[in-house]
Amino acid sequence: MKRLITIICLLGAILAGSVYSLFWLKSYSEETAAQLSVIADNAKSDPKKATEELEKLQREWDKTKSYIGVFVHEDPLNTFSECLEECKALLRQEYSDEFQVKIEQAVGTVTDIYKKELPTLENVL
Repeated sequence: MKRLITIICLLGAILAGSVYSLFWLKSYSEETAAQLSVIADNAKSDPKKATEELEKLQREWDKTKSYIGVFVHEDPLNTFSECLEECKALLRQEYSDEFQVKIEQAVGTVTDIYKKELPTLENVL
């Protein structure tokens, strides 16, 4: 009987951790997508400020990436990191149109990180 209670407690802890990480990832991806949209808007009027904000976001991402890497595959995380690097380079060289395209790709990538972790039939299979 003690084993059954232990198993149920462990399953409950695993389920609680999974649900918490899913909600945290949703919140983080939405927040990051919103920050990227603000950076894209700022890049049109003040590229220097947008560069500073992008560098701040990239520093935060580098810290958070290791935590997310515990429960998310590494490929989408690396893709998002590459998008941020390319955005920074395009913004510094003042390629505004290419920057806007790449920042939209970065927003799509960060939202895909969350969508790929949802327990849907498509993701399970």
